[in-house]
Amino acid sequence: MSAPWNRAEAQRRIIAVVSRETSCREEDIGPDTDLVFDLGVAGDDADDLFREITKLYPIDFSGSDLPERFGSEGFWPWQPPLLLLGMLKSIFTRIVFGQAQQGRTGGVRIRDVTDWVMAGKWTPPQ
Repeated sequence: MSAPWNRAEAQRRIIAVVSRETSCREEDIGPDTDLVFDLGVAGDDADDLFREITKLYPIDFSGSDLPERFGSEGFWPWQPPLLLLGMLKSIFTRIVFGQAQQGRTGGVRIRDVTDWVMAGKWTPPQ
């Protein structure tokens, strides 16, 4: 059974929520934008973000590994440099190759969230 909403409209609304929750401009967020690596969403911020998304669209998160993907929000001494390195690597990859880094694990892209909305449940990101 398909979702009663249009994929493009769902993605647009997800991007609007992400923009509002992260203070990132909607124009800078696309299907391959990674919430973890590109926007630095972690811990409680991820909980707040998904709370807002599930107000719009029901998603069953049974069995999800989102806590592991988003990690903790607290800054251990090594987290800021690793986050900065990941963001710089992502920016460099986008500039050099014109696309999001492929083969990355651990993150959650806008495209993944849209897939969950359309399916009505969590599935492992591709």
